Amino acid sequence: MNKTRLLLFLGVFLLSVSVKLQAQQERQYSMTMLNPYAYNAGFAGQDYSLSATGVFRRQWLGLGFTPITQQVNAHAPIASIGGGMGLNFEHDAFGPERNMKIGLGYAYHLPLGNGILSLGGRANISQRSLDGSQLRTPDGDYDAGFNHNDPLLSNTNESGQTPTFDAGVYYRDEVWDIGIGVNNLTESTVALQSLSLTNFRTFSFNAGMTYELTYAINLKPQVFIQSDLVQTQMAASLLAEYDERYFAGASFRGFEGSSRDAVAIIGGIQISDKLRLAYSYDVILSPFREVSSGSHEILLNYNLNQQYIFSKPPNTIYHPRAF
Repeated sequence: MNKTRLLLFLGVFLLSVSVKLQAQQERQYSMTMLNPYAYNAGFAGQDYSLSATGVFRRQWLGLGFTPITQQVNAHAPIASIGGGMGLNFEHDAFGPERNMKIGLGYAYHLPLGNGILSLGGRANISQRSLDGSQLRTPDGDYDAGFNHNDPLLSNTNESGQTPTFDAGVYYRDEVWDIGIGVNNLTESTVALQSLSLTNFRTFSFNAGMTYELTYAINLKPQVFIQSDLVQTQMAASLLAEYDERYFAGASFRGFEGSSRDAVAIIGGIQISDKLRLAYSYDVILSPFREVSSGSHEILLNYNLNQQYIFSKPPNTIYHPRAF
């Protein structure tokens, strides 16, 4: 690794900080650097092995309607189809609202330089529901009966489904991780009985690198941006990895007073050659700190560490004198 690459990364970081947009976001995660397939369909197969990741996040502890999110995905390279395939499942509960998405994706892999450029897409079914019995309105009558006095709101649980589509481009080599993705490409709407809920199109950008500080220590900075072109959420993180087994660091979300959100303290361990565990705790910096003690996130990754999964490796020609 040379200093030119490090300066290039810092330039990308400063450019991303200068972007000032405002946006409605998808689900929020603190350890995006450890789970790229969650937000970029182009990452399918880029772990060069069967890789499965599960995430559990409990946000804003102390609130009566604490958001809870579970996300599970698995993807693998498949040589016979020239790329990788992946499955993705996500469930999010926030007060009276429930969101669930399940998808199947494919990414085409193209060798480029010392790495792989992949172009991917993912088709999903999105289910959204709203429990009107958990809602209260200023003009509602809840003493003698249960009436919102609002024609747009139901008193019962409503749900609906719609297809959604994601796409992404991802480049990865021994040093760089760079990706651009878009989720909910068609901005489809789920029609409930009384109202409609839209899956807003969300763009993401990530740029990360691995810098070998010493023989045993690697530094891994990353910039991550999410935006629907109305609002933007930006985060900068730095992880230090020791002996390719232990890692720790922090991520800062928000780069000005109005967008300052939290500092995530991150730590983890490579339990074995196949299993990795990570945890993060969000120290809230926004006004939410007055009513919440923080957010917790746990991530578990299993990597088979076997490059050829569903197809045979190329034929090997052995030397006649080899034993």
